[in-house]
Amino acid sequence: MGERFYVDRARVVRALAEEADPLVKKRRLRLANNDDGMRKQITRGHVRKSQPF
Repeated sequence: MGERFYVDRARVVRALAEEADPLVKKRRLRLANNDDGMRKQITRGHVRKSQPF
C-alpha cells in the first residue's frame, strides 16, 4: 500500500474520532497516529511486517 493510502486513512479516522465518545476517540486517534507512522516508514523505504501472534 502506498503513502497516499495511509494519509487518506489517517484523515478519515481522525474525522470519525471527532464524533466518537472519549474512549473510542482516544483509540481512533491512536490508530491514526499508527497510520502516520506507517506513512513515514514507507517514505524512508522500509516497512517492517508485523509479527504473527
